[in-house]
Amino acid sequence: MAEPRATLRLGFVGCGRVTQSLHLPALRRLTDWQVIAAADSDPGRLGATTNRFGIPRCYTDYRALLDDPEVDVVAVCVPPRLHAEVALAALAASKHVFIEKPLAVSLGECDQLLEHAARSPRKVMVGFNLRWHRLIRRAREMIRHGALGELELIRTTFTTGGRLRRDSPGWSTWREQGGGVLMDLGVHHFDLWRYLTGAEVEEISAMSHSQDTDDQSGVVTARMDNGLLVTSVFSDQTTESNELEICGRKGSIRVSCYRFDGLEFIRAPGLSGSLQNLPARIAATLREIPGAIARASRGGDFHATYGAEWRHFADSIRNDTPVECTLEDGWRAVQVSLAAMASASESRPVHVSEAPRKSMPVPSCPSAGNSGSQWEPVKDFNSEAGGLSNTSSPAVSVILATPDCYETIRETIRHLRGQSASKQMELIIVAPSAGSLNIVEDELKDFLQYQVVEAGPLRSVGSANALGIRHASAPVVALAEDHAFPAPGWAEALIETHRQPWAAVGPVIRNANPASKLSWADMLIGYGPWMDPAHAGFVDHLPGHNCSYKREVLLGYGPGLERMMEAETVLHWDLRSKGHRLYLEPAAKIAHTNFALLSPFVAVHFRGGRMFATIRAQDGHWAWPRRLLFACGSPLIPLVRLWRILRDMSRPGRPLRLVLRVLPQLLLGLVVDGAGQMLGYALGAGETRAKLMGLEFHRYREACRTGAEKHEHGRVPGPSNAERP
Repeated sequence: MAEPRATLRLGFVGCGRVTQSLHLPALRRLTDWQVIAAADSDPGRLGATTNRFGIPRCYTDYRALLDDPEVDVVAVCVPPRLHAEVALAALAASKHVFIEKPLAVSLGECDQLLEHAARSPRKVMVGFNLRWHRLIRRAREMIRHGALGELELIRTTFTTGGRLRRDSPGWSTWREQGGGVLMDLGVHHFDLWRYLTGAEVEEISAMSHSQDTDDQSGVVTARMDNGLLVTSVFSDQTTESNELEICGRKGSIRVSCYRFDGLEFIRAPGLSGSLQNLPARIAATLREIPGAIARASRGGDFHATYGAEWRHFADSIRNDTPVECTLEDGWRAVQVSLAAMASASESRPVHVSEAPRKSMPVPSCPSAGNSGSQWEPVKDFNSEAGGLSNTSSPAVSVILATPDCYETIRETIRHLRGQSASKQMELIIVAPSAGSLNIVEDELKDFLQYQVVEAGPLRSVGSANALGIRHASAPVVALAEDHAFPAPGWAEALIETHRQPWAAVGPVIRNANPASKLSWADMLIGYGPWMDPAHAGFVDHLPGHNCSYKREVLLGYGPGLERMMEAETVLHWDLRSKGHRLYLEPAAKIAHTNFALLSPFVAVHFRGGRMFATIRAQDGHWAWPRRLLFACGSPLIPLVRLWRILRDMSRPGRPLRLVLRVLPQLLLGLVVDGAGQMLGYALGAGETRAKLMGLEFHRYREACRTGAEKHEHGRVPGPSNAERP
């Protein structure tokens, strides 16, 4: 990638109010940027903008701006329903992208943006300007340094009279186009809830009033995942106000974003140093006056937020550092908005994981109609579908990843073709590219349909599975591996069991290469709880990389899905904490190939332990003291896990003596797993994800054969195989 220019050259797509009144005036004061191009489908608006700000190049078709080689960065400031279309095209044109909030109007569009941005070397940032308000940042620092103590409650207000003005854009009145206060205003404060507290939104209750437009006013109450309660009031029918109050056990902070002296810290009663007296308040105001006068000459605090976010974006591009407002931040704000709309429409609390994939129209409001845009919707140009002539819907989508070619997954596909329910299956092959896959199409005719999802170079199995899940069309998704081979009847059993309300259904596991002690040790460590024979019923967790799920449940994790798929035990615990149930189905059987060579056996358990600990700590938002405590306690992990394996193998029909026969190998694997967990809790994943992926593929070729052992290519072993070691 070429070095960024000293002055970054910027093109604006969309010349509406936010561009003319907020972004362009802020950019005029910055030396980091040169606005050289603008595009708008309205020639009059385009001409007025380029003339006023001296922009040399103008286009009525944004695609022409994207083709301009002099443009380094594209600012997406079109109506929200077009955000995904324009941003995806800009990424395809290899431009850095700034996207004004909200990120998009549906979670499906947000998912597309996340997927494509993950494969692009360019920077993408979402425009949550309030994060750069000096008072918001000061309040955040005070919270982080413990000035408020443990937080109890947050109250916010964001009101405006903007929709009553003649210059109000038409899209801002309808939910489906990104309008209404629950989206247009709400996303700002939904993002600030997370930014100020570091917590995630868990459940939403909302009411809204819609008369002339959708969601003219709304009240939202939420519970964060750390127990904090939040309430916000939004309206576009009243006066201008943008205020927050954060209440803790030691005191509270009041922030008014439109006042130069708009931050007040009030200590709790009985604590020394109270600022609740008039002289102290006057003194604080007087101290703010000189700075306020200087900032007023530059447009004041609110306008300064736009310059600050553009300076940050320039620094991120030049120094190749992460942006502060990520696509995940944008995704989560849209998710909360959609959950609030659902709550207001259905008059019930809504868990954010239940947020609809797109906005729910207000029945009493008229249709939004045609906006008159000349720009066509974007297509998913990174997915190639084949064999789609049958119009019936699949019952299950099977996700199968390969880092190179079709031959790597051919044996697994042979077992999938042999399923009695193959005509109810959609096969999704995740691969670097369709061109190099070399598919044997005759071998895919047994499936209802198939897709090839182009992922670029695979970064991990978890990321590949997450990408496949997002492209799946069936209500149930099942994960498959190039070294795990489903027995006949596997798919039919999963489909039938998923008719019940289980969030996840797992198979029982058999050893596909049972001739070595290392293979059995690997099997006991990785799949002991689900070894055949096993009884049907509820379980705490299921076999990773070989499980099946309700697709909508997984999509509720949004951009966090990739992380969850890296360590599915953590995913399963999280599902159970949210009230979902997991089920083990013995009629679904898989023969799994295990590591039988010492070097990869040690490597996979060390790195697997490190990845598990990292994701467990990250998902739980563990503070450093807790991470350190678990790291110090990691030497006990081998003993705890050995006890669990002995418990699992004591069940009827299982050979307990197998544990004694492979005890040295078993202890070795458990010890290196514990060492990996210690490092993961203490230092995080490092490069573990990429190194793990190198062990996941071609396992039968490089990691499982020993001198006398012959891989059984998925033949489900008989009961006597349990006695071989």
